[in-house]
Amino acid sequence: MLFDAGATSGISGWNSIWSKLPDDTTAIRYSRRGEGGSSACHGDLSAKDYVDDVEKLFKTLKISTPIIYVSHSYGSKVAREYAKRNPSKITAMLFLDPINPRDVEIIESLDPINGAQANEGLKQSDLAKGAKTNWCLI
Repeated sequence: MLFDAGATSGISGWNSIWSKLPDDTTAIRYSRRGEGGSSACHGDLSAKDYVDDVEKLFKTLKISTPIIYVSHSYGSKVAREYAKRNPSKITAMLFLDPINPRDVEIIESLDPINGAQANEGLKQSDLAKGAKTNWCLI
């Protein structure tokens, strides 16, 4: 099982459940570049960039069997991209409070007057938070 946390939480995003996993479970959690104790990222990184990192992680750990990909929030964006690129390497996927690929469209259709402004405000807030914490998401 691979556990991929939401933005900025890194490994600690799974602390509340980690000790409760069954003893016979092989599980990996990691911090994306710019999150947790990982190195800082530079520039804007996309889910595709983070999938490259997941693939390198599996190669380094010599993991070739299909996995269960568990993801939270932004991690779901990475998980979807990983599954699209590596469909034979996924046994199952579990999304916890996932990002909806249509979030922007949904917000703007629900509020045609203020939706675009609300989306831009969220984006600017994320960019400001990223600048303070060294994470780079687009």
